[in-house]
Amino acid sequence: MKWREPWLETLKLQDPFNPISMAQIKNGAIWAAIFSFIGVISATAKGIELGVVIGRLWMIIPLGFGVSFLLYAIEWITPWGISSGPRGIVRSRSGNMIIIPWVTITGYEFIPADNFIELRISLVGENEVHILRLPPNINIGDIKEEIDRMTNENP
Repeated sequence: MKWREPWLETLKLQDPFNPISMAQIKNGAIWAAIFSFIGVISATAKGIELGVVIGRLWMIIPLGFGVSFLLYAIEWITPWGISSGPRGIVRSRSGNMIIIPWVTITGYEFIPADNFIELRISLVGENEVHILRLPPNINIGDIKEEIDRMTNENP
């Protein structure tokens, strides 16, 4: 089992696009500092005077904020990927992972919606329900078969 959540549903359910948040300003400053450090070291190795290097730093700072913005935008528009493995269901996006172990799954249900199918997974000893959104053209029978097979193998 491997699929991506419908892109528009992923966008609707996440925080609004905010490239001017404090976290983004901090990330931009970090990237600018990294590029400035690399620029100073590179210029020093080439024998360029420090005054010339400082005069050119104004170009490096927008580059750092630009890289930060680009990475944020790519992460924001990336849909969640969902796959299964020998230990459970994995939901991943831009380096973030959530693993739902097979042994903790006590039940599941499919709920049709307008543009997607919602898979609700109940876990052992928790009131938490994981909600995964599936494309409307996915074969639900294959997913049911795999969840049943894997949860029965791992009692």
